[in-house]
Amino acid sequence: SSPCRNSSITISANGPVSLIADSIVMTTGSQVTSGGLITIAGLGNVTLAQVRSTYDPSSPTVVIAVTAGGAILSSDNNQTNIVANKAHSLVSLLATNGIGSLTNRVSFDATSLSATANSGNITIRGATSLHATLLSAVYGSVDVRGSASLQLDSVLAGTATGASGTFTADATGPMNIGTATSSGSQTISAAQNVAFGQLTTSGIAGDAGDVLVTAGSIQ
Repeated sequence: SSPCRNSSITISANGPVSLIADSIVMTTGSQVTSGGLITIAGLGNVTLAQVRSTYDPSSPTVVIAVTAGGAILSSDNNQTNIVANKAHSLVSLLATNGIGSLTNRVSFDATSLSATANSGNITIRGATSLHATLLSAVYGSVDVRGSASLQLDSVLAGTATGASGTFTADATGPMNIGTATSSGSQTISAAQNVAFGQLTTSGIAGDAGDVLVTAGSIQ
């Protein structure tokens, strides 16, 4: 394998697309589009511009899978980084050193997302309504913003032994959280309703583990 750099180009295919390299950098304006499964794997960092799957499976199927031995990053705030919005499309992200950053959040127009950072933080944005079945950063924090509604089934932030992490979620529409567990504080805000099943914090040095929920109504 070797470094892979896509410089403002478009890759388009009807079938599966695989990009595998030591590190992958999609510069601003680059696009990968496929009517099949898109697999992107880097031994180091993977930096995304826009990855779009038009595949329309008949049952829930992963159509975009991104893995990184380093971090999964965004190079382009002007494009939605991952687009997979057919009814049964699933997106899977797995990174060793975090997903996104506060200045360049990895953004999604996706029907369903699962994201795991083995270390580091998860910092993402839903460009449309976003459903995340799992957001797991057991050695870091989770920070998610929604440009519409957010549905977060399971959130883990700083839950590993000796780890610290906070959970922050902000939506311009309604928000529904199944369970959210963190060692540090949780800050949840929505312009409309917030519903949740269970919010749990353990508290860490310098952070008592407060939970703050701000919404039009709380259920």
